[in-house]
Amino acid sequence: MSAVYAVDCDPTGEYVLTGSGNGRIDCIRWSTRKVVTQFSGHGHAVMDVHIGGESGTTFMSAGGEDRCALLWDVVSGKVIRRFAGHAGSVNTVFCGERDVLMTGSYDGKVRIFDKRNMSREPVQVLADAKDSIETVDMQSTFIVSGSADGHVRVYDMRKGLMHSDLVGFASVGIDPVTTSRAKYEPIMRVRLGIDGAYYAALLLGGTCKLIDLELGEILQTFEASTNPKSLRCNAMLFDGNEERLFTGGADGTVSSWDILSGDHQVIQTSEEPILSMAFNKSKNLLIC
Repeated sequence: MSAVYAVDCDPTGEYVLTGSGNGRIDCIRWSTRKVVTQFSGHGHAVMDVHIGGESGTTFMSAGGEDRCALLWDVVSGKVIRRFAGHAGSVNTVFCGERDVLMTGSYDGKVRIFDKRNMSREPVQVLADAKDSIETVDMQSTFIVSGSADGHVRVYDMRKGLMHSDLVGFASVGIDPVTTSRAKYEPIMRVRLGIDGAYYAALLLGGTCKLIDLELGEILQTFEASTNPKSLRCNAMLFDGNEERLFTGGADGTVSSWDILSGDHQVIQTSEEPILSMAFNKSKNLLIC
């Protein structure tokens, strides 16, 4: 069985998409746990999937080392558009409800596309990162990207401004090497709060930080597990009400924090690494 690198839920909570190491995307009916549709179009592992907004009629997938992203029509199962142009692996995608599509790559760039037209050329390229882009997110007019250079970059698209927060200070447990990426702890996931007042950033070692979006001030720090097997953490998300924050580690453990009190709980879910998570709001379920 191929490893599952990515997972997302549709707005109804009835269907789950999974992206696998064999390049296939499965659509699973949650009530029966059976695959109802398979999407094939990538030549390498699918590193990310993201369903577009409340309608759930389209989604994007990141093809990793095939250096492209695909926009899919859920009903027909066909590719609407193929986005190429990155000089490295495509690690992350964002699929907006109406207009914005984004891809983030090992080449350090975020490419932004207009969903409303059929052009394959980006309307803008964000090239401020000094290392691989691991994650992107968007709420309202704000775009955030997380990079292996330890920075979260916040773009106010309405004002045309950008500021960079150094979130990933080098820490104990990260193997020192001579390359530039070792100076800081990579940002593996970043997620904006619904109201756009803050964002959460997950560092490679498992520490999470809740940060004021405009001021860049740390509001809360959620420390990583002391289990050495949890060194690499890949997954993070809010619950449906943004009351708790979840992270997944390499030892198969899911950690949960109350974002106000910092109350911490640990849930052992698997003997295998947790590579991705999705939250089913309608059924109040965490899927990983």
